[in-house]
Amino acid sequence: MGPELVILIIVLVVVIFWRGPSTLPKLGEALGKAVKGARDNMPGADDDKPESDSPVDPTDAGPRASS
Repeated sequence: MGPELVILIIVLVVVIFWRGPSTLPKLGEALGKAVKGARDNMPGADDDKPESDSPVDPTDAGPRASS
């Protein structure tokens, strides 16, 4: 464990005691929305999406080599 992870754990424990465990779902939801919004507004965010919406048949291996 690096020092950054230890500091993050300490901060999370302090936040839990300070805000209380009942507000954690709200904080998690707000953080998730912030990350999703930032990801959606990044240039090139559409690069991860597939080209077509048609499902891919996993049994279709493509052209077969003749032996």
